[in-house]
Amino acid sequence: MKLAKRYGVVGLRNAVNTCRVILKYASDNRLIDTPVNYGQAFDRPSAKTLRKARNAAGPRLFEADEIRRILAAADPTMRAMILLGCNCGFGNSDIANLTQSALNLESGRVDFPRVKTEIPRRVPRWPETVAALQDAIKARPKPATRDEAGLCFLTIRGKRWVRTQQSRKTDRLIPRDVLSQKFAKLLKRLEIYGRQGLGFYTLRHNFQTIGDAKDPEAMAALMGHVDSSMGAVTRERIPEERLQAVVDVVRAWPGNIRQLINAIERAKILADGHVITLHDLPSEITESASADAKNHDEGTLAAIERAFVLEMRDQERGHKTRTAKT
Repeated sequence: MKLAKRYGVVGLRNAVNTCRVILKYASDNRLIDTPVNYGQAFDRPSAKTLRKARNAAGPRLFEADEIRRILAAADPTMRAMILLGCNCGFGNSDIANLTQSALNLESGRVDFPRVKTEIPRRVPRWPETVAALQDAIKARPKPATRDEAGLCFLTIRGKRWVRTQQSRKTDRLIPRDVLSQKFAKLLKRLEIYGRQGLGFYTLRHNFQTIGDAKDPEAMAALMGHVDSSMGAVTRERIPEERLQAVVDVVRAWPGNIRQLINAIERAKILADGHVITLHDLPSEITESASADAKNHDEGTLAAIERAFVLEMRDQERGHKTRTAKT
């Protein structure tokens, strides 16, 4: 009961999992006489409960104009880290452990395995990302130890932005995420904090949400996700052109993500049967898309939204419920 009062649904699940892992380890290694009987009161929150909490919180995404404001207000080091989140889908640990040797100056790529999974990643960098990284590395503080010498980013004290350190009160090692703390202060200063769950890791959500419609297989490779399918076993690599196409789509995105989600939800309700057609889409999308087609302007918000919706519809073979969930 104390855990349930202290944590949200996701935090409660993580806390229960941690307790179970510790107690199982103790039992397996004969550190306790008998296995612990948890009882039903110590069950993890159900998948339905987790989905309900996520639906109530709303999409964990930044709008394009919010990202532009964040970049404009960030210092050179934070700006480079934010661009890596937007351009490469890097999370906090990826940023903290990124080495200078992973930056391929000739190709402009980042060749760096995801810290969480050790899945190799090759991510083409945007020109602004390349420039921001160069500025951040030039301004990098002196490393505190030899272990930090090859890293791209260091705090003002020369340490990793995400690390574990010894507690001042006990001998325990405690996590320290300076990146999340500084990013949260930036959001508060810009007054971008009214939605639940926003943080630096949200940039990774944006990267996948926008780029996934272009090429899900390429996106999985860029994100460093574990794929246990037979296709992933036999597929040795994703062509560079496909990776570049995904990051280009993300870079060109000028729009409002909630407007896009609302358009899909509206189409889901209005569609006759299980197929979404152009008649089910809002007029501001279809009318603008017709004008865009005449002008061959595929970089506008309406054209990108229309292409996004139609590509998801095609991937789901016109099934409106699965398209909306995508």
